[in-house]
Amino acid sequence: MNSKQTNKLFEEIVKYPGMTHQSGSIGFIEKMIIGQLLLISQPKLIIETGTFHGQTTRFLADFISLNNLGECRIASFDLPNVINELTETNSYFKNNPKIELVQGWLPQSLKDYLKQTNKPVNFAIVDAQHSYNAVIKELNIIHLWLKAGCYIFCHDYRENDPNYEGVVFAVDKFAKKNNYNILPLNSSTLNDEEVVWGAALLRKPLRKRQFSKGLFYQFHMIYSLMTATIKNLYDTNK
Repeated sequence: MNSKQTNKLFEEIVKYPGMTHQSGSIGFIEKMIIGQLLLISQPKLIIETGTFHGQTTRFLADFISLNNLGECRIASFDLPNVINELTETNSYFKNNPKIELVQGWLPQSLKDYLKQTNKPVNFAIVDAQHSYNAVIKELNIIHLWLKAGCYIFCHDYRENDPNYEGVVFAVDKFAKKNNYNILPLNSSTLNDEEVVWGAALLRKPLRKRQFSKGLFYQFHMIYSLMTATIKNLYDTNK
């Protein structure tokens, strides 16, 4: 099977919206991974810490619509000035029924929202501040509301980057303490070129001290297939 056939087969399985990228935002490969996770989890409530320019938030909403995943609420958290600027300059976010932009100071805004909503979280993205204290506090709050067997996507988990050692330490410590499966997704090279992104996937166990690894390893195979497909497309277009 050549790269065109592989790409066509992939498009028949899952539909992706147009994707744009800015420095500091979640990248193309990561969004492809997140799309697969949404298909698996069929979420009703998604939590995203760190709205920034809203590119990932918009990707989530568009992906859910394109793939007919049903009713889903996306709650995205950031500082008041960030949320106000986004809603004033981008009409997409003003009246989108799927998206709720929550302004305030993390982690308190997250804690208050989940307590008021009183609904389980089916998928979460942690990508706000990148200090140890910020990440561990957000993870601890999400943990209380995350449904068993569901996922947390931790952006900027870069094992070999000293600028993000706080993120790595927080994610590793949280996973060990709460018996989460952890899958690092930060390959260091692709086509002998440095990859400047990193993430880790956390999965909440179904029961205390019990792991269901089959689906987790199946996802790892999908991730490897996507990486190989991108490599083939890259080599073809050289």
